[in-house]
Amino acid sequence: MITLRIKQIDRMSGRPANTIQEIPQTILGKRKAGELRVVFGDEKQVYEQYSTTWSVKPHAPDVPGAKTARTYVSFVFRYRSRGKHG
Repeated sequence: MITLRIKQIDRMSGRPANTIQEIPQTILGKRKAGELRVVFGDEKQVYEQYSTTWSVKPHAPDVPGAKTARTYVSFVFRYRSRGKHG
């Protein structure tokens, strides 16, 4: 299941962009052999990152002084195995 939550924010002042992270070499987890296979392709720079981004704060939070904004709209994507129906 993948959940996407959209929140309203107020854009504040500019700040330096986050540093670019390297692609991990392996994926850790407790999977049985053959259950899942994930590989990464060749790493390629497809765009140039801007040197700055924006600081943000919650827009009209439910509780004064809250550090996170309330969810404006959310989407839930549910997946199931190919062999299971119903």
